[in-house]
Amino acid sequence: MARLASDGPSALGRWCGIPAFQIDAPQLVLPGAVAKRRPVTVYSAHGTQTSQPGHRLGDIGWEGTDQAKGQRGHVTSGQARGAAMTRHASEYERGLEALGIAASALDAAHLEHWFFGGWAVDLWVGRLTRPHDDIDVLVWRHDEARVHDALGGAGWLHTPTREDLVGTNYARDGYELQLTFVVPGDEAGVVVPVPDQPIVLSTGPLAFARRHLGEVSVRVLTLDLMLAIKGTPRPDEVGGAKDRADLAALRSVTLGS
Repeated sequence: MARLASDGPSALGRWCGIPAFQIDAPQLVLPGAVAKRRPVTVYSAHGTQTSQPGHRLGDIGWEGTDQAKGQRGHVTSGQARGAAMTRHASEYERGLEALGIAASALDAAHLEHWFFGGWAVDLWVGRLTRPHDDIDVLVWRHDEARVHDALGGAGWLHTPTREDLVGTNYARDGYELQLTFVVPGDEAGVVVPVPDQPIVLSTGPLAFARRHLGEVSVRVLTLDLMLAIKGTPRPDEVGGAKDRADLAALRSVTLGS
């Protein structure tokens, strides 16, 4: 059994919005979970793996709003939606490129890492679910110098702030990469070292899944852990709305829709 004890948002929320929780098992298993429709390569905490092809990027379904009549005449609602979808697609492709550059840099340096947040939701669902303000990734604190070198070599600029308690930020071409550090816990567990409120992500090795969007291949947190994280929405209106939308999208994967 896995216990999820939420105490509300932690100090980590300024980087990633993870609520304070503890999982009492190497791998979280949610009751009622069913087989996922989309195949995936999952690497378990015990080193076993099930290899199947990943799912490719699906259709982008953002809709725009009607444009007002301008100097060139009235624009139909269909034309407005098409223009908005093109704009969102272009922005999404640029963000996906930034994600791929970061993921490739960490992979090439053989650095263990786990992407999460909104981009990980998209990677699980296989399509754009909503716009994203940043890219979130977990890395080992003892790898901080190597991570810095790997990202710097890929064009990411370190942009630290005074609030960097358990993480730090990088930027590239207008996109922000938010790093959250993890440290070893008891019995090979993985912990986010929030002062006075550590977050236990796993009591054993932290598993990951390799997911694909287009040509981008990324290591992300497992679906079960993503569901657990998003299962406690942030209390603020904007963050909470994102978490509820992400949870609904992730649940659609478990339902095979």
